[in-house]
Parts: sequence; structure tokens; C-alpha cells
Amino acid sequence: MLVEQSNNVVPMPLCTAADDHDPLLQDGGPIEGAHAVVIGDGGLSVLCALIRGGAAAAAELQLSDRSPAEPVELAILPNVLSREAASRAISLACRSLLPCGRIVVRVSADLHEDRIGVGEVTSLLRQNGFTMLRTRAADGATVISAERPLFHSARVPERRSERGRVAHG
Repeated sequence: MLVEQSNNVVPMPLCTAADDHDPLLQDGGPIEGAHAVVIGDGGLSVLCALIRGGAAAAAELQLSDRSPAEPVELAILPNVLSREAASRAISLACRSLLPCGRIVVRVSADLHEDRIGVGEVTSLLRQNGFTMLRTRAADGATVISAERPLFHSARVPERRSERGRVAHG
């Protein structure tokens, strides 16, 4: 049986066009020349947008994957749903990011009993050493961006002096 091939067939694009105004891309800082990783589900359009935006390298990781071989400057978590998934994704981002790297997390405003809230995500980010947290509402979600400091500040435990005053060190 012979099948004719039509010249009118338009191939479906591998990546759907991501909105140039996507807060995940805007809040992540400069993309051009950056090495980036997209962690978790729903990241294909973000990955393609990173490549179109001039990222030097971009990879997509699932929560069960290992850290990329090369460290990155930008980690994007496009769709965190549960506390467990957020914890794993943030931990994976920590292992992937260079000092002074950036993380951007999208948290859905649609809260169900098993979904994680913005407060819990910001708490997880702080627990993992991220600083300069910024949040903003965008398209039925909240986008949180933060930075990994060059140096982790070690908290000096407080101790009481003989007179009851707080002394540090």
C-alpha cells in the first residue's frame, strides 16, 4: 500500500511557546548566558523559554533525579504541589546551585488539603539557607524568588552571663 505524503502538514512544535512575561523567567534574573535547571513537573515550556532566552545550558530534572554534573546559576521550580515535593525540589536545587545562585518557585493559589502554601515554601527556603526572599502574586499563583548567599552566616549561640545579660560567643 502506497501512502502519499502531503506538503500541507504542519509539524507540531516540540515546545509550546512560553509567555515572555512569565514571572518565573522575569524573577530569575538574567537568563542570557546562564546555566539553569528546571526541577519537577510542568517545566518543558519553561525549559524551551530558557533556551530561546539565550541560556548557555538548560536541563530538566525530576524529583527522583540526581543533581546535574555541572553547577548552575538558576533553579526554577515551576509547579510545587506538596510539602514533600517542595522539600525534595528545594534540596535538589541547593545541591545544583552555585553560591550566589538564584531560585524561583511557583506556588499555586489553589489550595487543597494536600497542597503546600506560600508560608511553608518560604520557611523551607530559609531552612535551606536562601536569603533575600521576594514574593509576588501572578496568574493565580505566587512566585517566590530567593538567592543562595556566597557565605552561610553561622548563628552564634547566646549564653547568659553571670549577671543575667545576654552575651554572644
